[in-house]
Amino acid sequence: MSSWRSVMKLNRSLLTVAFCALSSGLAFGQAGSIEVAASDGPIELPVMIIAGAGDGVAQAAGGDARESDGVMVLPMPGSDFALRTERSKSQSDVTWMHAAASQGAGSPFADAVCMSRWNAGDKGEHVLVSALTEGEGIEGWSRRHDEGFLAISSIYPLVATASDSASDGILEPSSRDRAVTGWADGMGVQHAIHTKQRRGEARDAWLQRHRQAVKAFAAILQPAG
Repeated sequence: MSSWRSVMKLNRSLLTVAFCALSSGLAFGQAGSIEVAASDGPIELPVMIIAGAGDGVAQAAGGDARESDGVMVLPMPGSDFALRTERSKSQSDVTWMHAAASQGAGSPFADAVCMSRWNAGDKGEHVLVSALTEGEGIEGWSRRHDEGFLAISSIYPLVATASDSASDGILEPSSRDRAVTGWADGMGVQHAIHTKQRRGEARDAWLQRHRQAVKAFAAILQPAG
């Protein structure tokens, strides 16, 4: 465990912790809950279902008024991935974790995405987004995301608890329904897993993929009990 993370965990009692409030006018109900191991014992995390936009709707990002103030790319040593940060003059700066060979701007939204959000003080709130890549295991993805968080938080240090406002508006609209589960860890970082239903995929299989991803991430990014 890094000394930075150790210090933050020692100071976690000073942080106000709240579950991520994930709300949307497109939400059409709950899909049960997922039991995960938290620092103070097992807890239940709710699953929200967000309706897709439909196959006939264009997949362009809508309503994103961020004005870019430059781009920073941070290679991840020993990895085929890099962190691409869009530094914004308004709203939150966003770091996308991309394969190093393809550093395109915008969302890497695939079948499954993890978003982590925290308050970086005078730098404002920061968001890290990573996606499960083809052929990659969920455990490998969760470790990669955690390594990315440790890297980018050296530039955007966590100084206070993130707000409980939803931040998933930075993702591109999806034609498919998606399941979302969010939580706050002991340092006040808000995490959310988004799992998009594949075309023709049974509901049970889709939600099982979501549960597996949530459990893998929660094991590393421990929810506050």
